[in-house]
Amino acid sequence: MSLLLGTVVASAADPESVETNEVTVEAGQTLPSSGSVQFSDVGAGHWAKTAIQTAVSKGYVSGYPGGKFKPEQAITRGEFMKMVVTALGLPTEAVEGTWYEPYVKAAQNKSLYAAVDFANNEEQWNKDITRQEMARIAVRAIGQATSEDDKWMYLATKSGLITGLGKGVLGEDKTTTRAQSVTIIERILKVNAGETLPVDKYAVSNAELAWHGRIYLRSCRRFSYPMRASSREELWKNFGMKK
Repeated sequence: MSLLLGTVVASAADPESVETNEVTVEAGQTLPSSGSVQFSDVGAGHWAKTAIQTAVSKGYVSGYPGGKFKPEQAITRGEFMKMVVTALGLPTEAVEGTWYEPYVKAAQNKSLYAAVDFANNEEQWNKDITRQEMARIAVRAIGQATSEDDKWMYLATKSGLITGLGKGVLGEDKTTTRAQSVTIIERILKVNAGETLPVDKYAVSNAELAWHGRIYLRSCRRFSYPMRASSREELWKNFGMKK
């Protein structure tokens, strides 16, 4: 069996399977160095170029026909989970059914996915993954957990796994691109290797506010308190926190 890198064709059964006519790497051989993997749509100045090249060289993601990576293309829940499971080297077992099922099973065994996240069916796994969902998987992948759904983004930003989309904007409901996905996965691997990542303090601040702010709003509704906080500063003041 061989793994092929370069110009690629993804099969309909598995969006991340690889066929090519450029570079062939036999099973058991070392993959090309990250600098040898080039894509026509990932220029020298692309912000995720290093992460993309590294991810492809490690073999947990591939490109598309014509030597393209499509860095800005959205990625589905199933595709992202396969990448994470493969990058972490989690064991998978062949099962009958759709292409993603072995990776979902491996993710469940590692507590990367839980039934409460969303239904385990083809329709749900084929939906584009959001940044909030990506944050939840990333945090679990470094061994952290929380029972508060509003806290995942805070944990992800505080760990340096996720940074803001400019000026600390979290974009929790925005879909995740292929470039963002491999960047997050490379950060997961670095944290698991013992590295401390730099953090976006503005994103951490906004994530903490969103987490505590939702608690505050729920409390106001529960106890019929007047919701007087109309700004970020007022919410911080209500919680007695420092920005």
